[in-house]
Amino acid sequence: MLKYAYLRVAYAYARVGYAYLRAAYAYARVGYGYLRVAYAYARVGYAYLRAAYVYARVGYAYLRVAYVNATAGRNFPFLKIRPIRRLFVKDAES
Repeated sequence: MLKYAYLRVAYAYARVGYAYLRAAYAYARVGYGYLRVAYAYARVGYAYLRAAYVYARVGYAYLRVAYVNATAGRNFPFLKIRPIRRLFVKDAES
């Protein structure tokens, strides 16, 4: 009878151990899912940062063009360039 008692205790320990293994597997699956979601968010965030960088470069290019356009008559008098702003003012006056 004693050996059966040991077998029953061993079986109970095996069931508890198996339950812990299943719980560990479930937590690992959840953790992997969270890692995948975090990776997806990181990719989206990086894409937004790249888009922001592109927009900043385009905006800076527009600012440079606007500066050259606004100062063209002063900085490059030999080119006889009239800035667009002056063209609009002339059209508005006429």
